Amino acid sequence: ADACIEAADQLRRDDPNPDPQRLQRWLGRACDGGVARACTDLGWLVAAEDAERAADLYGRGCSGGDPHGCFDLAVVTELGTGVPPDPAAAATLYDQACAGGDGQACHNLGALRNRGAAPAFGAGVLRDPAAASVAFREGCRLGVAEACTAAAYLGDASAAQIDAWF
Repeated sequence: ADACIEAADQLRRDDPNPDPQRLQRWLGRACDGGVARACTDLGWLVAAEDAERAADLYGRGCSGGDPHGCFDLAVVTELGTGVPPDPAAAATLYDQACAGGDGQACHNLGALRNRGAAPAFGAGVLRDPAAASVAFREGCRLGVAEACTAAAYLGDASAAQIDAWF
């Protein structure tokens, strides 16, 4: 499996527009072999053609420990793309990705908690500006400028604090 992800990475390094079928083949083998990042990457490749398969692949990436897989699954879960919309599940996934170091996930978690979300098929997310602030600060610390702006907008950070987070 490691050799397959290495082959996929080499294919992408050698050609900025690699043959998608070759890339899918290498990533599929790596994903089936338990390489979480390969599952997430394969999800990105198939998302335009098969949203349900992409969501499944993001889920495999996430459960395998890839925070970017958790982030991508959170996005499609929040939007209801390939899976039923479920804001509470999306918040949990954003939180997992944020804890794994995905700063954009922290920002999205903060935005979701700041505005709240009515339940669609699952549970809703209560508006919680204090929890939003924590997520925005973490996103800022991880280098996401929009999270810094949001933290400052909530009155939670001065320019000096934002500079210190970086």
